[in-house]
Amino acid sequence: MTGDVIVGKVFWQDINCVSIVDANNEQISVWKMAIAYMKVRSDAVVERDLSKSAQKNKLYNKI
Repeated sequence: MTGDVIVGKVFWQDINCVSIVDANNEQISVWKMAIAYMKVRSDAVVERDLSKSAQKNKLYNKI
């Protein structure tokens, strides 16, 4: 282990990687298998529903 620490917000993730946006708005992609430990620094978790039905509902709600 290298001891490197990355602090930021999760921007996106897939089955292999996670992308972090740091305080300078720089995007850092990290292989999940390279992560030894992740610590959540906030209780606030935003859950997004990206399904097509949810997107249609948002569109109808704006009209």
